[in-house]
Amino acid sequence: MAIGSARGPLMRPLSAGLLAALVFGLSACGGSHDSAASTCNSTAVPGVDAQSVTLGLLTATDGPQAQALLPFRAGVDARLGLENSKGGVNGRTLNYKWENDDSTGTGGAASVKRLVEADHVFGIIGGSANTADSSPYLASQGVPVAGIATDGTWRQHPNMVAFSNPNVGLPVTTFGNVIKSQGGHRTAVLSGAFEAASKLYSDTLVAGIQGMNIPVVDQIRVSPSAPDYGQIARKLHADNADTLVSTLNPDHLAAIVSALVAAGSPRPLVLALVGYSKGALQAFGPQLDGAYFFSETRPFEEPNPALDEYRSAAAAYAPYLQDAEQTVGVAGWISADMFVQGLRRAGTCPTRSSFLTALRGISAYDADGLLSRPVDLASPTPSIDPCYFLVRATAGRFVAAQPPVACGQALGG
Repeated sequence: MAIGSARGPLMRPLSAGLLAALVFGLSACGGSHDSAASTCNSTAVPGVDAQSVTLGLLTATDGPQAQALLPFRAGVDARLGLENSKGGVNGRTLNYKWENDDSTGTGGAASVKRLVEADHVFGIIGGSANTADSSPYLASQGVPVAGIATDGTWRQHPNMVAFSNPNVGLPVTTFGNVIKSQGGHRTAVLSGAFEAASKLYSDTLVAGIQGMNIPVVDQIRVSPSAPDYGQIARKLHADNADTLVSTLNPDHLAAIVSALVAAGSPRPLVLALVGYSKGALQAFGPQLDGAYFFSETRPFEEPNPALDEYRSAAAAYAPYLQDAEQTVGVAGWISADMFVQGLRRAGTCPTRSSFLTALRGISAYDADGLLSRPVDLASPTPSIDPCYFLVRATAGRFVAAQPPVACGQALGG
């Protein structure tokens, strides 16, 4: 049985590494796991039967977000595959069906309805940047969603549980603190041109930086399909921007830095919120040398047992991912782990409600040390997380910045 499957025109061939059934194991009702599971009235719970729990995965396989999100699904496969290899929880396999959101909010809303109404999934692993349009519907249905928050609606609905609740819609001082400490004075914020979440995040970054009394001289939204790097560089040069804060993929960021230097500007201070990976450094190391990269999960350069476990599981259960050392992959791993932890605590007869109660009962979740600090999942409206691990590209490798964790405070509320 495949871990993940898609329906109709969204079907994609699965690698052999995905063909593993996942079994959960926790004794909460007495007796054997299989017999306990079989006594549940699981037919009344969407996605649950005596043998399995079926989840949904919303992600992008088309559009500008598809390439960046591939590691997320690999992280999900790795975490669920590892759990299966250990014997599982509660005598049930854990499978998932996935849908393509086409990298759009409308695509995400339609895909979510298919997962809930046609596939009858138990809950949804949040591997999409396009959940805002569907969040009221998911809340009305009581469908659990777990993962990384990509917009402010995650703070509004208690059925949506995030291990990372970034400053989307609520500015923080974190980035301004780094800019000031590194001597930046005139900042430009670079983001993608099409995604609504990208625009919201860009606006939030601008507000946070300006809140630190640092001028933002440009806010540029870059078309991923037809970027004019020369025009962007000329604008930045004319406005004397000495600092770039970027949510762009590293290929676009590297091209802009090169064009800006070619236009006659000094090499800028670069704060990259996207792109921390070995592959990016190998491809664009000279252009991005000296850049600071922010990561919501522990850097791969640090010795850490949880990272070793992730690497090993990715090789075994997601071999299609050539470079497992990507933060998006770890985000998928953690998002899947949240379902593992919640289902363990929900007992042998889980419902959507009991799962959410169990998951919300975890007041200090740190994903075995993969997060910069424990997260309180108990709050139905969790606060933003103003802390990030910080590394710097230096002579073809990443090194820990000083300090290695960049923190700040929320501005407003």
